[in-house]
Amino acid sequence: MSDLTDEDLRRIDEVGERFEAAWGRGERPRIGDHLDGPAGAFQVQLVRHLLRVELELRRDRGEEPAPEEYEAQMPAWAGCIREVFASEGGPREPAPTLLCLPSTAPGGGEGFGLPELQGFKILDELGRGAMGVVYKGWQVPLDRFVALKMIAPGGSGDRFRKEAKLIAQISSPHVVAVHDLHTLPDGGLLLVMEYVEGTDLARIMKTRGGPIPEEEALPWMRQVAEGMLAASERRIIHRDLKPSNILIDAKRRARVADFGLGQGPVEQGSLTRAGDVIGTPCYMAPEQAEDPQSVDTRADIYSFGATFYHALTGSPPFDGKTAFSILYKHKTEPLVSPVARNPEISGWVSDLLERCMAKSPGDRFPTFAELLAQLRPMAGAASSWEMADDPNWTRYLEAYKARRDSYLLGPPPHGECDRHEFPGGRILRVVRGTITEQRVDALVSSQSCDLAMDSGVGLALLRAAGDDVAREARRFGMVRPGRVVVTSAGRLAARFLFHGVTMGMLGDDWVLPSRDLIAEIMASCFYHADTLNVRSIAFPLLGTGVGGFSREVCLDTMYRYLARMFLHGLTCVQEARIVIFPLEWQ
Repeated sequence: MSDLTDEDLRRIDEVGERFEAAWGRGERPRIGDHLDGPAGAFQVQLVRHLLRVELELRRDRGEEPAPEEYEAQMPAWAGCIREVFASEGGPREPAPTLLCLPSTAPGGGEGFGLPELQGFKILDELGRGAMGVVYKGWQVPLDRFVALKMIAPGGSGDRFRKEAKLIAQISSPHVVAVHDLHTLPDGGLLLVMEYVEGTDLARIMKTRGGPIPEEEALPWMRQVAEGMLAASERRIIHRDLKPSNILIDAKRRARVADFGLGQGPVEQGSLTRAGDVIGTPCYMAPEQAEDPQSVDTRADIYSFGATFYHALTGSPPFDGKTAFSILYKHKTEPLVSPVARNPEISGWVSDLLERCMAKSPGDRFPTFAELLAQLRPMAGAASSWEMADDPNWTRYLEAYKARRDSYLLGPPPHGECDRHEFPGGRILRVVRGTITEQRVDALVSSQSCDLAMDSGVGLALLRAAGDDVAREARRFGMVRPGRVVVTSAGRLAARFLFHGVTMGMLGDDWVLPSRDLIAEIMASCFYHADTLNVRSIAFPLLGTGVGGFSREVCLDTMYRYLARMFLHGLTCVQEARIVIFPLEWQ
């Protein structure tokens, strides 16, 4: 390593980032195709680095790679391959940056194979990854345990320096502290961090083998939010918040760890290229997969929601065989409501997680401060979805909230209840009546995945439009929940019927209506409306019939979506109607 310049180390780190990003996109890149640069020490370190990255990624996926397969691909590098496999050992569970173990006395620190560092006694290896290794140590001058993070041979120190500087700016009992950054005699770096006695959330989840009770997880959720609030107040974005980066200490307090992928308010050059994937797919916000350099605190809020969704339900919100398939689901598939996967979750916590994981950043909590306010509910507190985070539409939301109950229960028994006017001449009408009598360009139906049109709104539209519409719809076969397909409107005055699928099978799950699903249907309706130059559209209360979705929650979700679209969206639609079928007519 001493033969390599700082520029060499930077180039090795950049190649490693591109290599790992290719894996993140679902590819299986060949190490031999990435061996650019001069022969000699540079390529030796590059092979070691890429091989360590690949071994960790494959083992994380449950694979057990053998040295023989690499020797067959790159026979000239057999010695290097054997060396890396010897140092990496056999398959291991992925370890967090600061793995926690019970404390032991500082004597007996000279374990076999452990490095010697001036001023420290190395007691144990806590975790090893592609970028470095973490030891438990005893800091002799200060008589305290510390966690010592050392850069892997061939790695760049830029990420270590960046992580140290970011954490040093954060002051919170719920963020693992950094004590110092040392340069070693061989030019490597040593990050001295707070040692946390305990475990991490990922290990707790694995040990339980199922959901963590809400009353146990809630204090951790609050403490993690407090730690993330302290980071966000310094304009620091974590970008890799996940269970293994949440440490639970001996007093059952939560700490946020590992800001190695973090981003500060002013980035002096990026360690990644455009198109690279930064983060962990199971917990990553959709926009972070597309452009990790442009995300803000709301991406961390999404990861917070995904992490505690997993903890409280026992399953990650989206899963798949490849990183690409998981990221695609985050962007395109509706979220299965947390309470649908675990009925023991309270309604307000389920609502909170759903808002954290809204597909659009604008629909999430805008800050961890507002998220924390909802994590400390008081009697009579508003739903997390009723918080107005956009000052441009606060007056619309307030006007809606003042009249909402009358829309659902009050007069008139038939006709227009209210009219909300938006910039550009756009109008949102709330109407009591039937969907079939609305004279608009497009009518929206609420149906199950087989498009049978045999109940509720679908049946009413079938009777008014004629059997040809049903035959046209059935040609689509089974349609995924959250999607919309378009048919003609038959005998109806409208030009089109938009068939919104509010429930059905999604993988192994039977999906019922949720806020996320309703919002996805509405987004799909506007996509089709713009494609077909639809100027007016009418929606029923989607999923509130056979689907059993709350009429109040559905109305809130639809009004919120339409108000945002008419204030900020680019659409050709000039008029939208929410049609409420009075309960007394049923």
